[in-house]
This record gives sequence, structure tokens and C-alpha cells, in this order.
Amino acid sequence: MGDVVRPRVVWAQESSASDPSKNFLSVDIRVDGELSGDIKCELTPTTLHFSSGTTDTRTYELDLEFYAEIDPEKSTQRFFVGGGTLVLPKRDGKLGHWPRLTKEDASQPYIRTDRSRWVEHDMPDEELVLDGAVMGEGLPAHLLGSTDDDELDESVKS
Repeated sequence: MGDVVRPRVVWAQESSASDPSKNFLSVDIRVDGELSGDIKCELTPTTLHFSSGTTDTRTYELDLEFYAEIDPEKSTQRFFVGGGTLVLPKRDGKLGHWPRLTKEDASQPYIRTDRSRWVEHDMPDEELVLDGAVMGEGLPAHLLGSTDDDELDESVKS
């Protein structure tokens, strides 16, 4: 068996206190190579567990504790050659946008936010507010909408 590594995670969210259908997370799990073998993706209201092998003998594993609860019964999963996409409805729409994906406040080198897909539906004039700044005003260019794999940290060995 090969190395065990963490996959790269890129996430975004839509938030709306008035429309529950627009209140969800989109979580992309990205691996190098092709997924193979037994893909496991288990969700609870507070956690995500993912594991899979790849054709190059690596094993990817990921365990996350979410910032707040999701609704696993209404969640969807789609896996493809280089990873997968999860759409996870937030359980409590009144929380608005989450400041981070995980409960843990520390920065995780394998998790990135896709600001280009981040949507706040209840903002006046369709403005998007991120950490107190209006999108495009006062934020460094490197924080706006870039999710190239080259900019993501390498997979982190467990």
C-alpha cells in the first residue's frame, strides 16, 4: 500500500436567511491521479469522512468537523476521476455565512475558499461581504476568485 495523504479541499457557500434552497456549502475534494477502489464518503450533521485509493497506489483520507451542522439526508455527492463534489445544505439558515468550513479556528493548508462561487443572497444591491469588506474593495487581488491547483498547497501527509 502507498502513502496516506490528505486531499485538497476547495469550498464555497451560498447563504440566504429567507430562502433555504440557497443556503448550502459546495465542497470539492481534489486528488492527484485517478480515484480507484472503494470510495467512502460518510456524512453526519457535524462531520465528513472521506477515503479512497488512487491508481498510483496512494490512499487519500480526510476527516473534517464542520463549523456548524449540515443536513446529510439532503446532501448530494458526485465523484469523478480527480475527486468529487459535495453539496451540503446548512441545517440552520439563520446563521448566515460561515466564517470558515471547519470548527477548528486554525488555518488548514489543504483547505481553500473559492471566492468566485461565494454568494450572499440577502445582501443589498447584490453586494458580497467577506469579513467586513465589500467584494472587490480593500481585498488583495490574491484573495479574489483564484482556485488554481498550482496555488493550493501540496497534499499534506497524515
